[in-house]
Amino acid sequence: MRTTHSWPTPTNSATPPLSRALADARRSDLLMRSRYKNGFVSMIEVLDSQRTLHQAEQQALQSNVAASTDLVALYKALGGDWTEAERSEGAQVSGVSSDRAM
Repeated sequence: MRTTHSWPTPTNSATPPLSRALADARRSDLLMRSRYKNGFVSMIEVLDSQRTLHQAEQQALQSNVAASTDLVALYKALGGDWTEAERSEGAQVSGVSSDRAM
């Protein structure tokens, strides 16, 4: 029987607590905006909820970048590599010279 392995992808790789925090921050921001429109809270509280939301988004993005970087490092550590042609094609797409793409 052949076993296939599923490699983790960096997409949606934020840890469950980060995902929960991001969802909570989004809900809080919507709630604060609604409360502000109805006159129940001040603009300071709305801005504070937006700051919290931006921090949660930044943490999720940083987690995604770290997961992507770690996945590439693991791939390379296990012997994976790109050929020179693939490196230069990738560098042309990203606008980086092939010397710096390594």
